[in-house]
Formats: sequence, C-alpha cells, structure tokens
Amino acid sequence: MPDLSSLPIPRYSPNDPYYYAYDNKPLDAIEQITNLINSQVNINTQTILSAGGSFTLPQRLNVSLYDNGTLKASALNNALHNIGYHADGQGPDAIDYVRMKKSERDKLTLVAASATDVAISVFNDTTQQNVAIGSGVMQINPSSTIIWKVVGTTVTAEVTTSLSNSHQHYDNTVPLSASLTPDYRTYLVNGPAFIAGSLKIYINGLRIFPSPNSIYVPSSDPSLPWSLNSFVENGTTGFVLTNPITQDDIIMVDFTVSLS
Repeated sequence: MPDLSSLPIPRYSPNDPYYYAYDNKPLDAIEQITNLINSQVNINTQTILSAGGSFTLPQRLNVSLYDNGTLKASALNNALHNIGYHADGQGPDAIDYVRMKKSERDKLTLVAASATDVAISVFNDTTQQNVAIGSGVMQINPSSTIIWKVVGTTVTAEVTTSLSNSHQHYDNTVPLSASLTPDYRTYLVNGPAFIAGSLKIYINGLRIFPSPNSIYVPSSDPSLPWSLNSFVENGTTGFVLTNPITQDDIIMVDFTVSLS
C-alpha cells in the first residue's frame, strides 16, 4: 500500500487568487489519492483471487484449517507426505512410534508368525515326569560324566571320567545258587556288589529283562517249547528269576561294579 500521508491535500492560503486552477487543487489531490487507493485495492484483490486457484480462498483454507487456525489431521494424512519427513515420538494415543527403514521392514517379513513361541520339554529321571520350559532361560549344567564346551555358537558335549564315576565291568560270569540246594531261581552274582540297575542276565544266549517285562526264552532241550521269564534284582548282590530254569539251561550275567 502506498504512503498516502505523503500526498497532502492542498489548502487555500490568504494569498491564493480566486481562480479555478487554485479552486480545483483540493479536488485534484483527492482524485489522485483515490486513484492510488483504487489501483492498490485492485492489485490486492487479484492476489487474493489468484491464491484461491480453481476455488475461492476460503474454500481452500477450509480444506486444511479449522476455524481457530489449527491444522486438520485429515489434510495431513490425505497429503501422503513422505515418511522420511516424520520424526520419532509419542502419538496422540500416548504410544511411542519410530520410523523404520525399508531394509528393516523387509527383514521383519522374513520372521514367521509366532517365531518366538518356543517350548522345550525335558524328561526328569528323578521324578519320572516331563518338565516343560516355555519361557525364560534354560540353564544346562555339567554332570559328573558330561561337560559342555562352547566355541562361538557351537555347543559340544564331552564325556569325562573321574574318581567319582570310575567303575569296572564284569562280563560273561556264571552266577551262584543262593542256597545249598539250588532252586534254579534265586542266584548270587559271582563277584562284588554291583551298581543297581546294571545287571544283565542271559538264559541260553537270550537276554531277559527286569520284571514285569517278561519275554520268551528257549529251553536247553530244542524239543521243548519256549517259556516266559524275567528277573528282579535282589539288593546289589543277587537276583530272583520269575520262573525257575533247569540245571541244563545256561545262565550268565553281566554287571558293573563301582570303584569310587
């Protein structure tokens, strides 16, 4: 807008002659000022109309601004502006958001659904029950016979021996009758006390198993039918057969003796 105050309206002075050229001075000044105002108003009006584009300026402003001048979220969303111009921070739902690179998103697409849903079930020999480990850290400790070696991401189990687990095997030994009059059912091992659970018994070359897991074993006489048999350890020095054998049957045992 021009500085209209710099164009003062002339006024008559006592010495001005009475003549139309002097009489029209004020009117000429007012006309000049009016023309300047009109010209500037036309320029401003054209600028405002041009700012509206194919709509009016109020229509354009109403698309993105509320009446109080704040931005409309819908206008920002519809603009589909580049995610690179965003900044990390908390959203209106009080949740923290961060920008993600395309390479990071591509990596996430390779992760299968529920990929972290891993559960391990381990049989506990002490309680004879399975123990499920579905969360947290599973710790694997060494035992008296197994140690673990970790190199990078490789875990290796190694068997170790010590005085605490040293032992001796007795193989192909003939057991002794537990009484002076053999009943061919109750026997003593021919050696020191064995480790519980280490006893193996063979009748006529076929291994039998602890009761009640009976199996058929052959007779010393091929013409006779096979018969069921099993055994029960009698402490750590002997065993009892489920069914007696004959004096012609061959019975042999293997067992392990602790040296610790």
